[in-house]
Formats: sequence, C-alpha cells, structure tokens
Amino acid sequence: IMSEAEQLQQCLEELASQGTSVIIRESGRVTNYYPDVRWEACETLAKVKSNEGKKRAVKALVKVLRQDDDPIVKAKAALALGEIGKNEDNIPARAIASAVQEQDYIAPNDNFAMSSIIALEKMSESEDGITDASVLTALVRIMQGNYRRTVKVRARETLDNLRRKQSEQ
Repeated sequence: IMSEAEQLQQCLEELASQGTSVIIRESGRVTNYYPDVRWEACETLAKVKSNEGKKRAVKALVKVLRQDDDPIVKAKAALALGEIGKNEDNIPARAIASAVQEQDYIAPNDNFAMSSIIALEKMSESEDGITDASVLTALVRIMQGNYRRTVKVRARETLDNLRRKQSEQ
C-alpha cells in the first residue's frame, strides 16, 4: 500500500508527462496537451523531501526533458533538477546537456538555456558534482549560439567554474 506522499508523487509524475508521453486523442487531436499543468508538476516535484522520492522525481524530470517539446516545461524540469541537486551518475546533468543541444538546433530559447545553466550550477555545487564532458560541450554551444548576451556570459562563467572545480580535484 502506497503512502499518501507516494500517491501524490505518482500523480505529479503522471501530470508532468500529460500530452507528451501520455497522449489522449479525440478525432485525431490531442486533448490533454496542458503545458501549464506539466510545468507546475515539475516545479512541485522539486519540493519532494525523501531520498527515495527525490530519486523518483529525478527520473520523472529527466523523462520530461527527453520527451517534452515545450521550452517552458523543459526549463521548469531543468530548474527542478537543479533544486533537487542530485546528479547521481551524471544522468540529470547529461539529460540537461542533451536537451540544450537538441533545442539549440531547433529553436534556441533563452529562458530554457538560462534555466539549464542555473540548474547545472546548482548540481555542480552538490555532493555529486558534475563530471560529464557533454555538459561542457552544451555550455560552449550556448556561448557560441544565437542567445542573448546575458545568457552567453552566464554560460561562460559557469563553464569557467566547472573547469576550476575539475582542476581542483
């Protein structure tokens, strides 16, 4: 039997993927495409307290990054991963880096890029740190991409900080 907290978390995980991995169609039209519900679910998943809950939330948020097409939802998922701060086996950081590189080709989005940078900064400060080279590549892509200057500068600062931390280890 699931506890109330586990039931709530399961509900949030399902809401975070409504309209993307869980698709309901009526006459060929998607009827459950609610990006605002998905990003609210991502924000709420960041507030999970238990270690087991955080692991489940990370899995759900990584799935959102891989499957959602809305840049605001992806930004909220990245920020939530940063709030949780766990970067076990570099999976969350790699998912953010991959999403940045993917959207960079399609349509660069300043909000998503900045949210990703902030999330990566928070992960780099966690006990797990960041050791995946794809993160560095993603930050370089942002620096060289079609983004606002403030986003590019923040990517550069984050890249410098990550390199400094890696050289200290």
